[in-house]
Amino acid sequence: MINLSTLIGFAPPGTLATMRPPVSPSAPPSPPGPHPDPARFDSEVARLVARTPPGHHRVVFIGSSTFTMWSSLDADLGGIDAVNHGFGGSQLSDCLHFADALAFNYTPDAIVLYGGDNDMANGKSAERIIADTETLARRAFAARSTTLLYWVSIKPSVARWCHYAEQTRVNDVMREAHRLDPRRRFIDIRPAMLDASGLPRPDLFLSDGLHLNAAAYAAWAAVMRPQLRADLLGE
Repeated sequence: MINLSTLIGFAPPGTLATMRPPVSPSAPPSPPGPHPDPARFDSEVARLVARTPPGHHRVVFIGSSTFTMWSSLDADLGGIDAVNHGFGGSQLSDCLHFADALAFNYTPDAIVLYGGDNDMANGKSAERIIADTETLARRAFAARSTTLLYWVSIKPSVARWCHYAEQTRVNDVMREAHRLDPRRRFIDIRPAMLDASGLPRPDLFLSDGLHLNAAAYAAWAAVMRPQLRADLLGE
């Protein structure tokens, strides 16, 4: 596993809670966010598992509503045997709690993770998001050492633009993790989401400025499909 002390100036894990990344001037204060009770998702997780019983699949997507609402995910990626286990409103702590049921029990060749978006909006720091992701990575590789773990960059959005600087800090760490560990992958969807001025493209969002529309998912597929198919199918 990577050592967080090597990543862009972060202190060792024991001192992460005392560190603060820079945030944009308009960002609201981010007090330490508690891990909410994952039991609120028990019925949703049971529904997902019943829909796709455990057994080997090439790739499992796990994360929040950004995945949940991507109804044509596997087809958009060219039919790569992908299981979509996004559950709306989830945070990384929820993904950790349900990782066996939603990911590891499928012995996937790859896990694609989208997290941190809701965590940050609910007051969790970049350091906590990084620490939770590293815990999930350790568990994923313990369950199957050859699994590939993809981090999809936290998306810039109209509704949560105030968090962009702190999101960037997390994304930078995940990009470095990809550089240091050949089992880690980084998928950067930010260039597809930003306009020429470097601001979120409103035409890619639903009216809430947070959730994605069909055009956005087409843009995501165009970024993700070549990388996933090259890694998993050798194309």
